[in-house]
Amino acid sequence: MDALLRTAQSILKEPELKESLEFHRHVEELQAFRRSLEKQFRESLRFYPRTELFQQLESQLDQEFERFRGGGRRLESYLASSQPEDLTLGCERVHQAILELNTLSGKLRAQEEAWRQEYGTGLGGELKFFVTQTIQGRIPYQQCAQILDRSLEASRQMEQAIGKARPENDQVSEMLDVCTVALASLIRALQRASQSLRMQHSWEIEERLSDLLEAAESLTTAHTQLMAALYPPVSCPRCGAEQPGDRPVCASCSARLPLPANSQLPPPPTPEARARFQAFAELDGKLDQWSNGKLEAAALVSWIDQFRQRLLQGKRQMQADNQLDKRLKEAILEATEASEAAMASLKRAVTENLELDEVLEQVRAAEEKMDQARQLDLDHSTPNS
Repeated sequence: MDALLRTAQSILKEPELKESLEFHRHVEELQAFRRSLEKQFRESLRFYPRTELFQQLESQLDQEFERFRGGGRRLESYLASSQPEDLTLGCERVHQAILELNTLSGKLRAQEEAWRQEYGTGLGGELKFFVTQTIQGRIPYQQCAQILDRSLEASRQMEQAIGKARPENDQVSEMLDVCTVALASLIRALQRASQSLRMQHSWEIEERLSDLLEAAESLTTAHTQLMAALYPPVSCPRCGAEQPGDRPVCASCSARLPLPANSQLPPPPTPEARARFQAFAELDGKLDQWSNGKLEAAALVSWIDQFRQRLLQGKRQMQADNQLDKRLKEAILEATEASEAAMASLKRAVTENLELDEVLEQVRAAEEKMDQARQLDLDHSTPNS
């Protein structure tokens, strides 16, 4: 979003930069992001507990997605017509929609954390919620019976999965045995409660649902103990709060949590595995195509020129930014100048058919400077760092 807005501001001042800055790609990526986000939201509706806050926010979320779609349509219209009004309104609508969606999702995340604290995690927590809602008269008996039938199928699948598990150590093996016993009790309670709800045996429904609540609580406790055995709790390095070991970030301050010693989660990426800048990754692809005869030298030179124009435009914007941290600004400008010089050398080497070894070393050094500037930016933007 930030990249799109910066590019749009540049194009409003200099419309001729529209093609060289590849604004169409920003719009395509934005539209793909919106479709993915909305699909994820729609799918979550099937599983998310229907709390009052969610019901209140659902219409607002729908409105913001519609605003997002409308802004995207305006940007696509600008690509076809080049009308500045479409560009301005499209950016405004998309930007506002993203800000509002972020605010609404923050409220939902806070609610989800409170919900977990009240009902617990996993299947046991879900069941406790639905059974409690049924007891309070908010969910009809027949609907609850359908929910319990789906939960029964999920429980049986979970039972089969546990039976195939290979425990890492004796503690995990012991906790799996506890989960197996709790799950068997839950399956029996689900069967009895579902039957009573369907038969409308009011004299035993309350008792069956109470038994189911007790079984769900036992499963939640067993699941918590199993997760603690698999992923021991860790202390947040920033605020000191103890957090479950399977969480990537602290629920209190959002700091990244260290991985437990015996965690099965993937370790943080090494510097070599760090995500690369898209332009440098694309450059590697273009060079491969050119060296294999699949891309004309003229086409490669044209792509290098476009890359250099983006670098020059970014450099002008950076020089005019008086709000940026001085050290960060110097690092970004240095990396940009190194990249610009590397692209000039590469263009000359391709045009004059020179050896590329030294030039490619210059390109890699420029990318490394870019990566260092990005890391400095991340460090600078991290709260309390």
